[in-house]
Amino acid sequence: AFAAAVTALAPITLTAALLTAVLLGVGNSLPGAAVLAVGLGTVVYTAVFVTFGLYVKRTLLWGLVYILIWEGFIAGAGQGVARFAIRAYTRSIVARITDVEVSLADFSLPTSILVGLAIVVGALILGARRYRVMDID
Repeated sequence: AFAAAVTALAPITLTAALLTAVLLGVGNSLPGAAVLAVGLGTVVYTAVFVTFGLYVKRTLLWGLVYILIWEGFIAGAGQGVARFAIRAYTRSIVARITDVEVSLADFSLPTSILVGLAIVVGALILGARRYRVMDID
């Protein structure tokens, strides 16, 4: 499910990010930064929400709650809370590559990439464990 979702989402999200960055014309580093940040974000969010779907009912509702309430409002309260928001890491990638100040972008480039990859690995391990013990009708 994870591989299928990434395969379906990546061309859409990466194309949109690249086109937007090119059309903004802010600088030569923005398209690469946008593609890297959106690519990592796509993989991380997909891993988290595919795994999340194995644990809860009404996954779409809970996913929207996470995105709108947690990432949209609560994570903006400060750096401590932002550590638990995926968007803080993707924003940090853009900020570090382009040297543009972005809110909630307090992490280094290596930290942002490593945390994103760690989340993916952790989510997929949890998902595999959950899938192994589920009763599927």
